[in-house]
Amino acid sequence: MSYIDGNGAFQSTDDDYDFGQSYPAEGYAPEVYNSGEVAPAAANAAAPADRPMTSIKAAGFTAGGKPQGAPGATRPPAPALVKKADSSPEAAARELEKKVNQFIEESAIASSQGQHKLALEKAKEGVKKEKQLARQREQNGILDVMNLELTYAVYFNLANQFHKNGLYQEAISTYNLIVKNKQYALGGRMRVNMGNIYYEQKKYPAAIKQYRMAIDQIPNTAKDLRFKIMRNIGNSFIALGQYQDAVQAFETIMESSGDYRSGLNLVLCNFALGQIEKVKTSFGLLIGIRNQSKHDRERDEEEQEANADAEGDSAVAPNDSLRQEIRERQRFADKYIIMAAKLIAPVVESSMSAGFDYVVDTLRVTKNKDLASEIEISKALTYMKNKEVEKAIATLKEFEKRDEGIAASAATNLSFLYFLEAEYKLADKYASVALKADRYNAKAYVNKGNCFYVRGKFDEAKEMYQEALSCEADCVEALYNLGLTCKRMNQIEKALQYYAKLQAMIPNHPEVVFQIAALHEEQGDLKSAEREFKMLIKSLVPADPQIQARLGSIYAKNDDDLQALQYYMESYRYFPADLNVISWLGAYYVKSEVYEKAVDFFRRAAQLEPSEIKWQLMIASCYRRMRSFQQAMELYIAVHDKDPYNIEALRYLVQICTTLGLVQDQQDYMIKLRTAEQSHLNQGQAEGDSADALVGGIRKKADADGKAGPGGIRGGGYSREAPKSSLRDKYDTSSEFKQKEVGGIKKKIGVEDEDFGDDDGADALLPL
Repeated sequence: MSYIDGNGAFQSTDDDYDFGQSYPAEGYAPEVYNSGEVAPAAANAAAPADRPMTSIKAAGFTAGGKPQGAPGATRPPAPALVKKADSSPEAAARELEKKVNQFIEESAIASSQGQHKLALEKAKEGVKKEKQLARQREQNGILDVMNLELTYAVYFNLANQFHKNGLYQEAISTYNLIVKNKQYALGGRMRVNMGNIYYEQKKYPAAIKQYRMAIDQIPNTAKDLRFKIMRNIGNSFIALGQYQDAVQAFETIMESSGDYRSGLNLVLCNFALGQIEKVKTSFGLLIGIRNQSKHDRERDEEEQEANADAEGDSAVAPNDSLRQEIRERQRFADKYIIMAAKLIAPVVESSMSAGFDYVVDTLRVTKNKDLASEIEISKALTYMKNKEVEKAIATLKEFEKRDEGIAASAATNLSFLYFLEAEYKLADKYASVALKADRYNAKAYVNKGNCFYVRGKFDEAKEMYQEALSCEADCVEALYNLGLTCKRMNQIEKALQYYAKLQAMIPNHPEVVFQIAALHEEQGDLKSAEREFKMLIKSLVPADPQIQARLGSIYAKNDDDLQALQYYMESYRYFPADLNVISWLGAYYVKSEVYEKAVDFFRRAAQLEPSEIKWQLMIASCYRRMRSFQQAMELYIAVHDKDPYNIEALRYLVQICTTLGLVQDQQDYMIKLRTAEQSHLNQGQAEGDSADALVGGIRKKADADGKAGPGGIRGGGYSREAPKSSLRDKYDTSSEFKQKEVGGIKKKIGVEDEDFGDDDGADALLPL
């Protein structure tokens, strides 16, 4: 509504803005005249005598301008717009709505950034503001403009944040507020979220109930949503072990709108039920999904090729986000089909080989040759796992004349197999074939480097491993083998650098930590070595006997015999067949003059090596020190019977016979002793088996045994199937690594010829 006040100013009650200035009255319009004309109303009035004719006066410019109010002066700028205050209830409600929306947005942003607690706080604030808005509208009687969508959004966001914070009961209660309100058109869909919460809580029957109630409230036109909910029902039945009910759910999906997850689950359920024919049928349904999408993709590729030919050589193949998404979906589909094929191949026929042949033939018939080749590679790897190396080699050799990509993968695996069989020439040959087909094949470089390594060509091996890293920066096999190579080349610092990088990639891996500890020990940094070994014992491999023995060796070097005894005893408890540990423990108890326990350990060693005379000599020496001369004499006689020229046995037989007063026996053994000594003098080895040599051997062996690393170098394998060689496998066959598997870490075995025979040698039994 507009009007003119008494001063002739224009006013409006509907305008939200006050411009602070007056306007001419309605009906007034300024009139424009041509130069020289006179206004009609003043046609008869005389023109002022002093006013010049402006139409012929030149326009000028003065820096100071004209004074305010002077003829021709410019008007000042209008003042800024001032919003007119509106205190109506509707305006206040709109402001509150803005604040509620702001809280919802802030909550959603915080949730997307992983700040779930902050998101929950914002959601609660939004609910408070929405309740305040509802009360205000009720008090002012403006309920006819209630915003139901805003209320729905507020409570849905709150329930969602409760769920993400693990407050399941609160989330369920909030969802119930939505589903029970019939004013919300989509409230029934919230039962899907309620079912998901029950599923996370492993309350599968309640989850199935909610999913079914959600399906009942969703129209038949929303088929995709209905099938997704049905897939959730099938997953719940699988979790309950009710595979037959799950099969019904997944079959319904596959008959109407199949997807890869449902297809794989259908295969799994039929597999669990042992229904082989249905397994084959469900596998065919799974392949059928891929064939349909593959046909669409091939058609698109043909169109692209046609467009490229039309545009000429300058055309570049498109790589937009849509095509990237298509390729990603195709990789997803291939993954699920290969997973199903590997699962069913060993069981669908009478033998594993026939099962793989059935799967391969099925894929080829359905024009999926690329996947058929993948399954044939899997067949070869399965032969490898079953130790059927010849069959694996024969299967892989069939790929030599096929597509280069498949041939390269097969050659990589053949190289790996021949390396395991110690046929290094063939391993090197196929590694070269793989590199010729694909010079960016990191696994092939690893295999070729391994071949150089076992031949002692460490410079060439190092170069190959570095090439592998240039192709694949996270190739753990290449890094591990580089560390071993630098260790063999006595480049300890570089080896530590490689292992530190490897540890950053695969934190706290037992073998990597072991190598780092062994390198520190080799450098003489016993504190760092002790720290790394203790980390292995405490958290990674607490039952590994070799690590216990290595710690015992470190404490023995530091003259801490009690700590050394503790770790050696733990090592013996986990693996009572380590001769080095047994030797150290026996020597320790001899030094401590606890000969009874020493005898037990030496007897254990004699059981492990019954042909070794030295253990019998050590047991006899313990009895002699215990003054059990009769038992000692029996053992020395047994040794003399096995080795008539053993000087140690004869020497102590003479001594014992003298102590016991057996004059005739003493004279007989004295004659034999002189004969044995003369024989040794003639051979230039009079003291070859003396106690000092034997004791020195124990001391050196106990200290040096810890320096043998777990050994082994890593072989490369087929990169797509399973073929990165595990860090737990050892393949080094060089003389330095002739090892035996002990508790996951490999160690040298064997003890040098060692014994102690006289009293003076007993103090030197402990390792330095």
